[in-house]
Amino acid sequence: MANRLQVDADHPQTLQAVITPIKRAVAEGGVIAFPTDTFYGLGVDPSNAEAVQKIFDIKERPADKPVLILIDTRDCLDDWVAEVPPVAETAMSAFWPGPLTLIFCAKDTVPDVLTAGTGKIGIRL
Repeated sequence: MANRLQVDADHPQTLQAVITPIKRAVAEGGVIAFPTDTFYGLGVDPSNAEAVQKIFDIKERPADKPVLILIDTRDCLDDWVAEVPPVAETAMSAFWPGPLTLIFCAKDTVPDVLTAGTGKIGIRL
């Protein structure tokens, strides 16, 4: 069942009423849709392989085409990336946050469905 939740800018106290069911849906393996600066995204818990598979199913995305993840701080890279090369540090300093996706070698703990079996992960801040 799809629900549309919206925050009223004139009543910011509505934010918690929106965030609570979103957090619950994601924690339970659900899919959310949300606007970003460049596109509408589908969101799931990226560490939940079954939830990531739902994105592939919804989009009818080929299994060999990986999806990127969005992070909210550079510190989150530690959860997903095996190493950050110096050239990536330079690009992140210049363009993040912003509409730049960088490709890294994924940690071994990243679900294969997220990387489409490539061992690489795309990340945007």
